[in-house]
Amino acid sequence: MSDSHHLPELKDAVRSHVRAVAGMSPTSATNWKFWYGLSDAVMEQLADKWEATTKAYNATRQQHYFSAEFLMGRALLNNLTNLGLVEQAEQAVRDNGHELSDVLDAENDAALGNGGLGRLAACFLDSAVTQDYPVTGYGILYRYGLFKQIFDNGFQTEQPDAWRENGYPFVVRREHQQRIVTFDDMVVRATPYDMPITGYGTDNVGTLRLWKAEPLAEFDYDAFNSQRFTDAIVEREAVMDLCRVLYPNDTTYAGKVLRVRQQYFFVSASLQAMIANYVEQHGDDLRDFGKYNCIQLNDTHPVLAIPELMRLLLDEHHMGWEDAWNVVTQTFAYTTHTVLAEALEQW
Repeated sequence: MSDSHHLPELKDAVRSHVRAVAGMSPTSATNWKFWYGLSDAVMEQLADKWEATTKAYNATRQQHYFSAEFLMGRALLNNLTNLGLVEQAEQAVRDNGHELSDVLDAENDAALGNGGLGRLAACFLDSAVTQDYPVTGYGILYRYGLFKQIFDNGFQTEQPDAWRENGYPFVVRREHQQRIVTFDDMVVRATPYDMPITGYGTDNVGTLRLWKAEPLAEFDYDAFNSQRFTDAIVEREAVMDLCRVLYPNDTTYAGKVLRVRQQYFFVSASLQAMIANYVEQHGDDLRDFGKYNCIQLNDTHPVLAIPELMRLLLDEHHMGWEDAWNVVTQTFAYTTHTVLAEALEQW
């Protein structure tokens, strides 16, 4: 389409979304408010393509990428580029009293990873959707996945980076697709938040599914009314710890337990969602699960998915051991990022 065809539509959409977000005229809105409104307008542009892609992928053989982190970077410019809307956005933003470069600088990085492993995972999703491969990523919606570095009296210090505190339009809550994850001492609701992954030169839009841990009950109302305020929120905070920090300190036993809980939480929820989709598309006989689903494990963090899939097939879907193990061996693949002994395939 020509720029002249896109421009009035995008200009009007940006103005409308910024007004809704900021509660004021676009020219009076801060750069961050304007970023939010423009991002909202971009999400509207790709919504139909995203839904169509998801529907098509659900019915075919899929690759599922399990990773503890995804260092996606800033989303707005990437999506504008892939949608071919950069020039139109520059003009639409300018016509509404701002400059696109200033608006882009207002965006927070999606704090879902902090290193090479996370950046590799992000590049893998980007390249897969650009090549029209049916790949979906799965991880955790961390509250503090990165830290802000500041200088205090000449010393570098770190502070939590609450990147979603004021909202983030590039993740969509899918409450109707919740899963239940059971530990020996608590039951957790896993709610998926989906992030669209646009490709360059294609109408396909892939998905990064991020799980957020939520308590079954918000807090213990009776304990609160009895002035036992801390007791009232103990379970809620324990549940929320699962998504609070990327790579919590594991030098203590409690830290090691929390890391294992995090890993089990997101692989169990992801496998349950995959099995539910398989049943919906192909029926209750799960012996062909491996023909339609391949799971790539990004390093050691998600390897609990292997025994968990075995457990789900045996205990929840009543499959025999030989059939279940055959499905598991067909389904999993593994990426190692080092030659250290603890990271090699020794299961």
